[in-house]
Amino acid sequence: MSAPPSRPGLYGLPRQCENTAAPARVHTAHDFAELQGWARAKGVPLTVGAEDWHSLTYQATALVSGERVCC
Repeated sequence: MSAPPSRPGLYGLPRQCENTAAPARVHTAHDFAELQGWARAKGVPLTVGAEDWHSLTYQATALVSGERVCC
């Protein structure tokens, strides 16, 4: 059985695909501006990683030296 198609998250940002392989490395941004800067420098879009009634978690995933890194 295939996964349902991804639908846009809040503010039209795409949801991160839940069935992708886990990244090899995680980079933690200390604030939203740092996350935006990291994603812009890597040339990747921000996605909604998780959401609930009180908060959104944004993330960006990029290839860095051939290794998947999630911020």
